[in-house]
Amino acid sequence: MRAQSAASRALLEAVQGQGVARDDIRPVGLTLDPVYDESGEQTIGYRSAQSFPVTIQNIGKVGEDIGVVTRTTGDAGRLNGVSFDLVDHSALLKLARSSAWRDALAKAEQYASLSGKTLGDLISIRDHEDPAGRFSSLPVEAFKRGLDVPTEPGLIQDEVTVEAEYSLCDNQNNAAEEAKKAPAEMSQDAQAESQ
Repeated sequence: MRAQSAASRALLEAVQGQGVARDDIRPVGLTLDPVYDESGEQTIGYRSAQSFPVTIQNIGKVGEDIGVVTRTTGDAGRLNGVSFDLVDHSALLKLARSSAWRDALAKAEQYASLSGKTLGDLISIRDHEDPAGRFSSLPVEAFKRGLDVPTEPGLIQDEVTVEAEYSLCDNQNNAAEEAKKAPAEMSQDAQAESQ
């Protein structure tokens, strides 16, 4: 535990020394596991570990900050991965919803046309949002050499699925034609009966 505590302190000091705010560091999950001898029967010690998810606001310093932390913690430190995300997804989700709605409406109009109907009223609408960060794989060799790690944020993708339910109405033109035909047929029948 003393070695784990020392490594944790070194990590926190290194991260904060890079200008990362305390609120962007979240200590989570402290584990303590037994270490056995070669026979697997005798406990010869314990291994402890603690995770520290860290948010780096300055994307341009991500590689430098990772390099400093890995050099400071040495073999005691492990990097589980790096993901890039947005602080606020609202603007991107708004664009995604607009795009999903246009796509849903276009498909509904197409299906109405294919069925010989006209698109009626909107009955219901449901959506599902799936904002997803981007995971970046990092070269292990960079950690071994103690170099700053090259990282690129790439693209952030937000997905919105829209389910829209519409009513389908009879085509107005066809309905008008049928309305014209019906009186004519009735008139012919009446004339036949009078004869």
